[in-house]
Amino acid sequence: GGNQSGKTRAAAQEIRWWLMENHPYQETHPSPQIWVISAAYNTIEEGVWRHLQEILPPWEIKKRGQTIPHSSIPSYIQTHKGGKVKFLSAIGANTARRKLQSAAINLVVVDEEIDDALYKELEPRRLAYGAPAVYSLTAVESVDWVLRLEERFEEGDKNVEMFRFSTMRAAEAGHVDSEVLTDMMAGSTKEEIDVRVHGKTLRRVGLIYPEFTPKNICEPFEIPRDWPKYV
Repeated sequence: GGNQSGKTRAAAQEIRWWLMENHPYQETHPSPQIWVISAAYNTIEEGVWRHLQEILPPWEIKKRGQTIPHSSIPSYIQTHKGGKVKFLSAIGANTARRKLQSAAINLVVVDEEIDDALYKELEPRRLAYGAPAVYSLTAVESVDWVLRLEERFEEGDKNVEMFRFSTMRAAEAGHVDSEVLTDMMAGSTKEEIDVRVHGKTLRRVGLIYPEFTPKNICEPFEIPRDWPKYV
């Protein structure tokens, strides 16, 4: 999805439904073990955690883990029924990978792009219970695993669903400032608008310099003898 398009709010809603074991259209596991992983703790704090605090009744939370340094996020929250949400940062790929090893989970939510190697370490954790995964992101880097998932969806893989969230739609609904969005788009390339506004990925095909247009072409002329020449 585009920036501020509502994608993280949607991911937080999935967490709430699973944690409360009252999902409207999916069968949930009793006392689910849920992992929330993001590029850094600050993106969790400003994203999933902020939304969870708004939609998760505080009286449903029985325990909170120790607060993560330099943030307001607990390391985990646990409900009276035993459901647990653990918050993890992808900073430091090797350290993060060790956190993911030898665990079995019921649901994983990844907010924003993470390292490809970390994604590969995360996938086996879903095996034990057939855990679904929710990936909520703006594909600024368009890392390989994101592109592979998009390609699987386009090829008709029934195990992959994709929803594209548009910042334009969010502006129309009054969730973001239309004037600021217009300013942002005026100072962006088409490629940046596709990713940050329309929620598209960057396919690594086509021109090396996407800003190259017919305006950059001039009439042939004799190259001056004193110009440096490179082969």
